Amino acid sequence: MKIKIKPVKILEYFAVLLMIILSGCVFFTQVYRFETTIVFVFITLLLLWQKHQGVSQRNIINIFVAGIFLFLNLFGNMDSLSSANYKDYIILFIEIICVICVLSVISPDEFQKKYVVIMTGIALISLCCFYIQITDTDFVKQIADIKILPGYTISWFHTWGWGYIFGRNAGPFWEPGAFQGYIILAILFIFNKRKLKGNYPVLAILAFTVLTTMSTAGYILLGIMFAYFVVLYSQESNKKSKDLIFTIIKIVLLLAIAVVAIQYILTSNTVTNKFMSSNESYARRLLDIVSSWDIVVKRPLFGYGIMSVKLVSVWNSFGMTGNSSGIFAALQFFGVFFGTVLIIKMFWGAVRTYQNLNRVIIIAIFFLLFMTESLITYPIYMGFMYFTNRNTEERVCV
Repeated sequence: MKIKIKPVKILEYFAVLLMIILSGCVFFTQVYRFETTIVFVFITLLLLWQKHQGVSQRNIINIFVAGIFLFLNLFGNMDSLSSANYKDYIILFIEIICVICVLSVISPDEFQKKYVVIMTGIALISLCCFYIQITDTDFVKQIADIKILPGYTISWFHTWGWGYIFGRNAGPFWEPGAFQGYIILAILFIFNKRKLKGNYPVLAILAFTVLTTMSTAGYILLGIMFAYFVVLYSQESNKKSKDLIFTIIKIVLLLAIAVVAIQYILTSNTVTNKFMSSNESYARRLLDIVSSWDIVVKRPLFGYGIMSVKLVSVWNSFGMTGNSSGIFAALQFFGVFFGTVLIIKMFWGAVRTYQNLNRVIIIAIFFLLFMTESLITYPIYMGFMYFTNRNTEERVCV
């Protein structure tokens, strides 16, 4: 029996992969962002051609609105931007166009499937690399590159550390806390399908990978999702099982395991140490949150622009090296009004995307993600604003 792989399916996987690696994978986002974006444009055009589809009227409007949004922000911050910032704005707008086009021809269901497959592959690679990190640092020094980006020790497939080799798993992203955010999305996509039984091995791989990140936010989110998994599992079992007593026993055992696991996660050193004032990560995040509003109110209308010279200077004046709070970063980039609109649109997009899951849980998870990592301007998270039902939209160009 021959298995035929359609070229369009390969292109779809490439498109989703490019959205992921342009969302904070150090090698592709910080070192070769321009080159990777050009590849993204090429794959997007090929995908549109292979699909024989144009872009819907709604998404043409989305592209226009995104362009106006970025132009207003750029125009309002011309006194803050360097030539490198202008280039970043252009690249970001191109990425937004590609994201909109890709999501106009890949259904939300297909995107979610492909995202889970790719993130599972990334998780497996990261686990192998993490094992090497903690067992053979000399080998890491031989295969890693410390010159390609100052302050980072990387390969194209993995981030080994900054000025030192991590004792945590960052995958290919800029830090372990960011990596867990992308794994959490994959777990939620599996939950959203409501077909847990065939996905237990994948869920185990993804959950174990979150544990190796040793991220406080990741541990808390994993605890929330473990509890939610019990609820979903009980619902699935009730529908399929005719033996009520056996179903009750399974659910009780799973609840007991969940309670023990959540207790372990919340009392582990990873969580308890994070909230000690002597913890560097806790101190930095607390500083980011406490100082952020003072920075926002100094320039509330248009903000400071995305990673502008003036914003970096203001951060430095407050003793900040960046802003780990994505919500406050959005307000600083775009101003109070436009930043709030962006945040609300992204939260609403997440709720619509995970339409089979509890809204309160989705909002709580995304709030914690955005409060602990600056993720909002990356393609994967921007994509939540543009998931649509492509079968119900009128196309205006073919």
